[in-house]
Amino acid sequence: MNKLLTIALLFSASFIYAQDLTGTWEGEFVRGTLGLKQPAKMVLEIVQVEGKMYGLFDLYPVDTRQGDKPNITYTVEGVNKPNSKRLALIQGRIVLDLGRSGPDFMQFIFEIKSKDTADILSGKWFPHLEPLNSLERGSGTFTVKRISNTVSERMKQVSKEKEILEKLEKQTGE
Repeated sequence: MNKLLTIALLFSASFIYAQDLTGTWEGEFVRGTLGLKQPAKMVLEIVQVEGKMYGLFDLYPVDTRQGDKPNITYTVEGVNKPNSKRLALIQGRIVLDLGRSGPDFMQFIFEIKSKDTADILSGKWFPHLEPLNSLERGSGTFTVKRISNTVSERMKQVSKEKEILEKLEKQTGE
């Protein structure tokens, strides 16, 4: 009985953290961890292809109003390892910069916060590359909630690649 329970727990734990994070995520990006904290709206689009994550990160003004466009947009990349609780996205290149104060962002380190489905991601951001086992406070925090399982046209190419790979996988599995 104990062996069966252990196997079930191991399977469910690996299932939770191996979930597909593809989708559009929206939430709060906070600069600062002590004293003055500046929250801003953020949107994160992720496409996960065979364990690798590709995405776009939009950061909006601190005083965001309906209809505002992002101050800055970065590409991000990471790896979703099957048994890892902590995940990371690393900054790629700047896609859009409206010349407003963008963060000195380099890396997100986050965890899947929900138990049943991957619908909340929460963690820290760093201005430099940080090892996953660090206890450093970081330059701020972020929390995003999945608002859609799809991504925008901006991620069309990576999304199409994912669809093709899934179709090939189905065909070879039959």
